[in-house]
Parts: sequence; C-alpha cells; structure tokens
Amino acid sequence: MRSLKIHLTFLFLLSYYFLFCQDGASEKLGFIQRSVTEVDSAVLIENIRQFLSHEIDGNSPIWFDGSIVLKSGYKIDGLKVKFNPFDNSVYINENVAWYKVSNNAIAGFNIKKEQREMVFRKGYSLPFQGLIEVTTALRHQDIISYLKDYSDYNKLVFNSLTIEKRGLNHKLSIELETKSRQTIFKFRNYLIAHDNIANVDSDYNIPELNENTYVEILFETESFVIVKHHFKKVAQIGSVSLSQHKGVFMFDEKDYYMAGNKNILTEFLFNKVSLKKAFYNSEVNDFPQIRNVGSERKLMNWLSQNYN
Repeated sequence: MRSLKIHLTFLFLLSYYFLFCQDGASEKLGFIQRSVTEVDSAVLIENIRQFLSHEIDGNSPIWFDGSIVLKSGYKIDGLKVKFNPFDNSVYINENVAWYKVSNNAIAGFNIKKEQREMVFRKGYSLPFQGLIEVTTALRHQDIISYLKDYSDYNKLVFNSLTIEKRGLNHKLSIELETKSRQTIFKFRNYLIAHDNIANVDSDYNIPELNENTYVEILFETESFVIVKHHFKKVAQIGSVSLSQHKGVFMFDEKDYYMAGNKNILTEFLFNKVSLKKAFYNSEVNDFPQIRNVGSERKLMNWLSQNYN
C-alpha cells in the first residue's frame, strides 16, 4: 500500500511538472506573438554601444540569461535578454531571431550578469514640477480652506503658494510636485469647479526619468527602495583638420535614487547628509545612524546590516 501511494504521488508530481512546462511554453509563445517586433541584426550590431553590455562575440552580441515580468506579474523564464538604456528598450534572442519587446507589455526584466542577477523594474519617477495660476475673488482664509478640502490634499507636495492682491481679486500661484500629470489635471479641475475661481492656467514639465523608465532595484524594504538608473551620455568630438573628422562617443553613466511608498524618487550622493535628505524626502523617518556609505558597495553593506 505504501509503495502504491508513493507511485501515485510521483505520477501526480510528474503530471503537474509537464502541465506547468506546457503552460510556461504556451505563455512564452503567446508573449512572442503579441508583444515583440523582429529587428534587423545588422542594425542592432551597428548600435551596440547603446546597450548596457556592448561586448560582441564574433558577429553577434553577448546575450544574457534572463526573464521577462509581465504586467500581470507572470514571469517568463529561459530567455536571452539585452537592455538598451539609451532608448529604454528590451531585446530578446529567440530561435536565432532578435526581437524588440513592447515596453507597454511588461513591468520589468531580470538578467544574470557576472554571477549576479540584476533586477529592473518600472513604476518609479522623479516628480512632475507643476505650476497652477488662478484669479479668484475669495479671501485668503477662504482660499486656504478650499485647498485643504481637496480630497487628495495630503498627496500634494507644495513648493510654494503665493497670493497677490490684484484690484478686487487675488492671483493665486501654486508650485507643486506630483508623481504624474494626471494629479495636476485633477487638482486643476477641482479649482475650476469653484464658482469664484476663474482664469485657471496650468503648466508642467515631464521628467526624463519617469514611471516608464527601467531602473535597477538594488535594495528593497516595505518602506523604501534604493534604485540605480543606468543611462548613456553622448559626446561629439570634432577635429580642426582639413577633413573635419568627427566622432560620437557614448559613456556609461549611473545615478542613485531612493523612493518611499509613493514611488517618487530622490537622488542622493554617497555621503551622510545626502542620504539623510533622501530618507526624509521619502518619508522614512525611522532609520539607523548612517555610517560608512561612501560607495555603492558600502551602502549595500550598511543596508544589509541594518535591514536584514
């Protein structure tokens, strides 16, 4: 009886394994059919300096073992992956064909490089800088009261708020930071809805590092995350010679950021003062005394010692 139970358990596990493999293979095939575009290998090789890793083995770039994470959270393993930080795009090598992945279809990707796994995700951004100006007949106290009655008032970060007397009216100027332009539009519509507020004008700038940009996750807790932004800096060097030779060079660069639960990034340098500011801006007030954080490695060691 015991051997029969063991045999049945083995058959069940074996059946589950094959079913899982089939589901994974079909999900992978469906992803390739829906969410990638085949690219010319010659074009990819020509622009190899744009990639995070631009080594070439013969006539082919070096691909890394990796995986793709769909927006649903499903992870497709067993892929050959490359990342292009210059245009924020992901490529895969499947059955000798090279494909560019639609950024709208995935939440991130992982690659195994130099004996470690690098985890890249989207969803973090530098704040949108917004400016809203209105004309109103309301008194100062009534203006402030109306602003505080806004349902998402606590989610807004006000850099400045000025009220100037303009004849019988007031001019209200609000400079604020938000995670998205939708937040600015929603707040603008709230102001327009008031009968005594008119001439509502708004403007904003879109940060280069936004929620569609892939960043490497270096360290993550329930209250904050440390990320690295890989990017390329382009320099063009000209010559004064008769032939006027010019060269375009790409340099690998990186910046480091912290984000709290709102996923809004604060850049920091590897020193105590800058890191403290990042903690405060990310609304993480309870953190250990900061010591010996003069490099990425030292910061990771300090975080591991205090948060693991």
